[in-house]
Amino acid sequence: NPFILGYLANAYIVLRADLNKVNAVCSELEVYPQIHLIMTLMSGFEILAGIHLQNPEMLYKFIAEKIAVIEGVSNIETLICAEIRKRSFPLFDFSGEA
Repeated sequence: NPFILGYLANAYIVLRADLNKVNAVCSELEVYPQIHLIMTLMSGFEILAGIHLQNPEMLYKFIAEKIAVIEGVSNIETLICAEIRKRSFPLFDFSGEA
């Protein structure tokens, strides 16, 4: 749990990027250990990134200095987590019950 470890700024960042640069943008994001999730989307945004940082100030600085400067990124929206109501990964049910 990132909150227990002192990472109080849990956010998802959605990016608009030039379609011909989506792979390059994702590759640049992959090098940051603060980013725990990167996925491409089929919506008005091309990329979603999940990020954990210690506080909102560090989150802002990270976005401004690391993400906003990536070539091909044209718009950034940040969704900051207020409360996690459920976190689960029940992909497989091995109990045999429906």
